Amino acid sequence: SFWEVAAGAEKTAVVGWWGTWPAGASGTRGGYVVSDVAVTALRRGRGVEQAFHPSSWGVSRGARWLAAADAAAAADEGTTALPPGGAAVAREALAIDLFALDAVADAFADPEVGLGAVYLPGQDILRARLRELGADPFAALEALARHARIVDRRLGALLAEGLGQYRLDVDDRHQ
Repeated sequence: SFWEVAAGAEKTAVVGWWGTWPAGASGTRGGYVVSDVAVTALRRGRGVEQAFHPSSWGVSRGARWLAAADAAAAADEGTTALPPGGAAVAREALAIDLFALDAVADAFADPEVGLGAVYLPGQDILRARLRELGADPFAALEALARHARIVDRRLGALLAEGLGQYRLDVDDRHQ
């Protein structure tokens, strides 16, 4: 993976990317990894140690990141008329993205981290699940826009808090 190659030259922080399970894979010794299954591992209480590298770093912080993400997602109930189960899907998708942002922010608190990559799958999850639930297209669009606004505000706050010294690339291509 690109972060394993980069870890040969500098300390890296990788959050939520496919292929990060188990997080202690070779090449990650020079940084931090939060697996794409970290939220699921925390919710189920199984595989938590394998979801983070170093595991002691992630295990000690993961529950805090998830509690903060859940609280923020629950605080935004929105007014969109979603089908049954739609609001829960919107909360979970938002919690996943907010969790990832808090995790990468904690990793970047280490001044030796030179490269970070975070994948935010929340909008893709939300779009797919709302389609499966038969959501009205306009209600789904409103839910997706609300999700994007909340993630954008959180990302802006993180950049204002000190992550602004880093380059931020956003891939907004959706399939």
